[in-house]
Amino acid sequence: MATERSSRRKTKMIHHPLVGILTSWSMLLLILACYYSCLPTSVQAFSSLHYSSPSTTTTTTHRRRTTTILDLRRPTTTTRLGATTDEIPSLYQEQEKLLVSRGEYEGELMKDTWVPLEPNQVKGAGAGGGFGGMGGNKGSKHKKKPLKQTSQTKSLWTAQAQAHAQTFRREGILRLDNVLSADTASALRDSLYQRRHESEALIQTGTLRPLDRFADVLLKTNRCDMPVPLLLLEEENDDSDDTDDTMQKKKKKNGKNIVAQALHEVLLSSPVGPLVDQVFATTTSSSTSTSSASPILYELSCLMSDPGSQRQVVHPDNPYLEGRDEPTLLTCFIALQDITLEMGPTTWLPQTHTAEMHQAFQNDAPPPQTDNDNDSPRRPLSEKDRLLATQPAVLGLLPRGSCGIYDSRLLHCGGANRHADRSRALFYVSFQNPRVGYPGNPPSILRELRDRRLTLRELQEDLQAYEKGQRTRYFG
Repeated sequence: MATERSSRRKTKMIHHPLVGILTSWSMLLLILACYYSCLPTSVQAFSSLHYSSPSTTTTTTHRRRTTTILDLRRPTTTTRLGATTDEIPSLYQEQEKLLVSRGEYEGELMKDTWVPLEPNQVKGAGAGGGFGGMGGNKGSKHKKKPLKQTSQTKSLWTAQAQAHAQTFRREGILRLDNVLSADTASALRDSLYQRRHESEALIQTGTLRPLDRFADVLLKTNRCDMPVPLLLLEEENDDSDDTDDTMQKKKKKNGKNIVAQALHEVLLSSPVGPLVDQVFATTTSSSTSTSSASPILYELSCLMSDPGSQRQVVHPDNPYLEGRDEPTLLTCFIALQDITLEMGPTTWLPQTHTAEMHQAFQNDAPPPQTDNDNDSPRRPLSEKDRLLATQPAVLGLLPRGSCGIYDSRLLHCGGANRHADRSRALFYVSFQNPRVGYPGNPPSILRELRDRRLTLRELQEDLQAYEKGQRTRYFG
């Protein structure tokens, strides 16, 4: 008996630790499984999504990010549960609903405050026009080609740039027509949409990540922001019976660099280049100008707004930097097709690029209610909403090849595209003040261009060499 009792005691001492460990792990796994099964399906799916980038929070508002809202880039791959992300509610989709609702509310506040943005006219440059005013798309009837750069035209554009710069500093926005020829604008549009379709196909197959070809954008449903390379060949139609390999060789041989052509027209064959220099006051004289003082290429991209895209909330691209009255960035939006009201043109609020306007815009708290407010059916507007409801606005009903040039601190927003089948494309380029460090927002530009920090003067020199058929550093 003693021997049997001793044997049982030994067996218990040997197996007790192992049984305890297994039991503990089993209970833990059971608890976790029960907890996970009780979660909503959307939460389970959300925990297994593959995001193209980590989540971030931001305190500045931009065409790519919005104030104090969790920024999760919308996933484009399928989840581990086998469902596509479009079928699963996400934090971004909830965020987007709130932004759409806010944008519609702001649209109601601003519906009676806008007029079309008119071309900025200077003395000796022709009659009519002016800043603002009811003029519609008069410029769309005049499909003039940009003038070729000569010593005479260069002097004219420099003189015009001084007058344009005064308007720019005062209003924060101005319109210039015919900075791109109609043919170049159309060819660039076709080439960029072709690149977009190819990029989307490569992303769909997993060959590329979304961030390899697209930047973040505010309200990304039916809207994208696609950085543009300096070398993009224009595709040429050919009805011959050549094989695919031969056709590809023909495209490379016969296609011209449409981006180089467009930038040449904008920066060397229009007042835009001299205006950029004039705004940042870097070219005081030929003897004192240096490459290091030249404005820096900060963005080169294309905004595409498809039918069904919603109205954005009003925002600046960059915050107002304390103690700096001079511009941080100058952005040039160039229409690649005539922009009608149905296509959701950009709305700008002139003279809102100041410290006072930014302070008012950030104050979205409603004022304290009074006894009189109890008798009113509507609550008093916040300082931000009063600004939107009363500040005059201009609408970018731009003809093809025309541009809106604005201070990146200016309040603005993209409109809702209600057109049946026409997408709105804006080719844009931004230049940074060489005396400013980080401007407060990440750029829409390819990584290799961002790292090069090309200056306006370097681009102009390379474009001149390209036009002469010489070997260039950046344009092939």
